[in-house]
Amino acid sequence: MTKYVVGDLCNGLNQDDWFAYCDDEVLPEGAFSFHTFTGDGVYFDQEGREVGVDSGTIGILPLDKVSDQDKLRTALKYRIVYIVDIDESEINEETCYEEDGVITLGPIVFDTAA
Repeated sequence: MTKYVVGDLCNGLNQDDWFAYCDDEVLPEGAFSFHTFTGDGVYFDQEGREVGVDSGTIGILPLDKVSDQDKLRTALKYRIVYIVDIDESEINEETCYEEDGVITLGPIVFDTAA
């Protein structure tokens, strides 16, 4: 099992890594992020876990790829991201996608169009 951060990845990436994603859609290995249907706001996964979105995106990032621990600690404190254990084999290009406002991150699903 691997620990992953789930939520708006701007809360775990440093400025350089965040701009690499914004400008070129480049994320650290094992990370995925997708645009929400309605932009910023608060979204809930299928289990009712809440994430706050300020960049119009929701994603998943291996905890060991977090490049700004201070931002992550603050986001965890305010419960706008969460950390979950997932088998690494469940997070890949086939299991992480967005379709019609539904963001699927392996076993985690956010319906951002609801």
